[in-house]
Amino acid sequence: MPDVYAFMPEGTPVNISASGTTASGTLTVKSAEARQATFKPIRIANLTSSTAYWRSGVGAQSAVTTDLAMPAGSVEVFSIPATHDTLAVILSAGTGTVQVQHGYGV
Repeated sequence: MPDVYAFMPEGTPVNISASGTTASGTLTVKSAEARQATFKPIRIANLTSSTAYWRSGVGAQSAVTTDLAMPAGSVEVFSIPATHDTLAVILSAGTGTVQVQHGYGV
């Protein structure tokens, strides 16, 4: 059975100013090991009082309310393709910050 490690952040978090209009942030990967990986873990913290919907991709992205939902105040770790360099979010209502952090572990 492989070892499982707690999420270990790398680099600086990206704070996305979210609202009812799509907004995005650029994700960076700094280590050589991470650049060679097929997938990279990201931690997303929905610091708002609304549901946030998000998607990742390469280059410009636009989130819509049919993308993956994160309840208000939730924090999750996801694996996304290592080539994805952008995360877009949109809120169901209101404004606030969605924070994204790349790193390792779960």
